[in-house]
Amino acid sequence: MADNTVSKAKKESAALMAESFYTDFMPMVQQIKKDVATLNIAESDKNTVNRINDQLTKAESLLMQLKTISKHIVKND
Repeated sequence: MADNTVSKAKKESAALMAESFYTDFMPMVQQIKKDVATLNIAESDKNTVNRINDQLTKAESLLMQLKTISKHIVKND
């Protein structure tokens, strides 16, 4: 019984950490995307900006997955 309680506490802690990570980093990622979008980019720098935007999109996706997983963990316990 104690093992189940410890396991549940560990899962809930991991879920809360994941949700906190999302809460902390998603606004930063979104602000960076917004700021990059407002830059006046020279044609020679567009490839670099496109790579930045691709990486930011991946970061957003990972953060969304973390949030989804953390909600699923909490919901199932």
